[in-house]
Amino acid sequence: MTPQELKNSILQLAIQGKLVEQRPEEGTAEELLTKQGKKTTGCNDFLDIPETWCWAFLPDLADILYGFPFNSERFNDAKVGDPIIRIRDIISGQTKTYSDEKCDGRYRIKRGDMLVGMDGNFQVAFWNSEDAWLNQRVCKIAADSALLEQKYLFFYLPIILAAINGSVSYSTVKHLSAKILNAMLIPLPPLAEQKRIVAKIEELLPLIERYEAAWTRLEDFNKRFPGDMQKSILQMAIQGKLVEQRPEEGTGEELYRQIQREKQALIQAGQIKKQKPLPEIAEDEIPFEIPEGWKWVRMASVTDFLSGFAFKSDEFKPEGKYRLLRGINLGVNYLRWKETVYVDSLSDKTREYKLKKGDVLFGSGDFRHSSVGRFSPIPVGRKSPMVQCW
Repeated sequence: MTPQELKNSILQLAIQGKLVEQRPEEGTAEELLTKQGKKTTGCNDFLDIPETWCWAFLPDLADILYGFPFNSERFNDAKVGDPIIRIRDIISGQTKTYSDEKCDGRYRIKRGDMLVGMDGNFQVAFWNSEDAWLNQRVCKIAADSALLEQKYLFFYLPIILAAINGSVSYSTVKHLSAKILNAMLIPLPPLAEQKRIVAKIEELLPLIERYEAAWTRLEDFNKRFPGDMQKSILQMAIQGKLVEQRPEEGTGEELYRQIQREKQALIQAGQIKKQKPLPEIAEDEIPFEIPEGWKWVRMASVTDFLSGFAFKSDEFKPEGKYRLLRGINLGVNYLRWKETVYVDSLSDKTREYKLKKGDVLFGSGDFRHSSVGRFSPIPVGRKSPMVQCW
């Protein structure tokens, strides 16, 4: 269950009278309405609620103030005039829009007033900034404290508005009309029970936040797990911790000497070029400890590198006889074959650049290039040509 699903479940229990117990001594919602000269709707089949509750229309329980139609041509962000609350400001609780247009003082919104956006997702929030003026398509809903707890309404509105959001007709943007708000039904508990419901929800909200934080960490872990696991396995492998060492298999020193003998034979046969002597490995170059039978060597001493041939880009074609691999084709453990280019002819100089199964490719261009540090999935072979080759 996601954190939002958990929160929705708790709120759903709350408005069905299943979050806290009912107490006969607290009376009934019908008695509460009668005392204030209000009537119930008589609707009992909308949602199952406790016997001590009743249904009432929102306008009988709260005052609804619709925003003033300010002239948007007079809006500014230079703080000329007074701040104006627009739909986009409801959740942030702050506005950068100002206007010098005057209107009736009843449209003045104060910190703590509850606002509802009448377009889009019908957001509900308490205003949390300086006094500002209420613009059109935003409304303020103030509960009658003798009948309805403001926070009970605050917790209920997102549920009913989400249901309305999924049912109202719209073209490009959904709109919440005064007609819809006037017909909105509220499941009304006795006032004391409303207060207990609000207290229980507020008690649970910090736990939901903790659950959300743990959920977010878990989701992040699940997203990173395959890559992190692979890195961990590879790290253990190169440190000699993945499998056991067996003395009968020889040592890294013995293998190194065998490779040097083979390379010397290839040099004498003219198959590879002689390398310049490589410097000894200094102690401060060694990044971690390895098993006793292993040996640190420089890569160039046990491999044969071949930089790619500089083919002329003006000869590249989307189709042709010979396919070329460039840096752009190199992904992480895969090749982007669909992005390869072709040439129609090759010269004698390009013979040694032909790739064979088992060759490994490594991006060797500018360090800003996307291919740097990326390998092909071709299994490692003795000969390792670089990219831009055929």
